[in-house]
Amino acid sequence: MAEFTLTATPRATGKAAARQLRRQGQVPAVLYGPGMESQTLAIDHQMLARVYEQAGASQLVDVTIAGRDERYTVLIKDVSRHPVRGTYDHVDLYRVPMDRPIVARVPIRIQGRDQRPNDGGLVAERLHEVEVRCLPAHLPEAIVVDVSGMAVGDTLYVSDLQPGEGVEILDAPDEPVVAIVEPAAPAVEEAEETEAAAETGAPAAEETEA
Repeated sequence: MAEFTLTATPRATGKAAARQLRRQGQVPAVLYGPGMESQTLAIDHQMLARVYEQAGASQLVDVTIAGRDERYTVLIKDVSRHPVRGTYDHVDLYRVPMDRPIVARVPIRIQGRDQRPNDGGLVAERLHEVEVRCLPAHLPEAIVVDVSGMAVGDTLYVSDLQPGEGVEILDAPDEPVVAIVEPAAPAVEEAEETEAAAETGAPAAEETEA
C-alpha cells in the first residue's frame, strides 16, 4: 500500500461539467494506464493539494473510487494550474503496473551541511532531481546526498549516488550533483575606484593627455 491516498468520484465529461466541478471545489481528473480504459474522475481540491505537496510526481499514491470496489496505485503524472489563482485545474493519474519497471523523477535531498569542515566553503547544488528506473515497490522517496565529509574543491557526480537496491539512475554519470565552492570575492565598483583615485590625486583611468 502506498503512503499517500486519494478518494475520487466518477464525473461527467465536457467543459461545462468541468467548470461546474471547479466551482464546487473539485478538480477534474483522468485515470489511465496499461490494461485499463481511462476513467474521468473528480477529486477534492484540498485533498489533492495536500497529497501533491508531499508526494509530488515521484511517490506512489493509492486512489479509491467512491461507490466502487476499486483501488489503484498511481503516479501523479501531470497537474494543470490556473495561471493567476494557482489553483488546480486538472490532474492526470497514471496507473502503475506493480510488476513492471517504471521511469520516474526522484528529488535529491542534501544533508550534513552543518557537519562540514569549517573551511568557508559553500554548498552549491547543481542537480535537484534525477530520473530513475525501477519496480514501483523500490521507488525511493528521495536520494540522499551527505556532504558532511566534503571540502572546498570537492564535487559529487551522478555516478557517486547510491539510489538503493534495484534502482537504476538514467542521468549521465558525469553530471555534477553538488560541489563545495569558495565564496565569490566581493566586486569592486568602478565608482569606488574613481573615488580612491581622486583622493590620492591619481588621474582617472579614462583620462587622456590633451
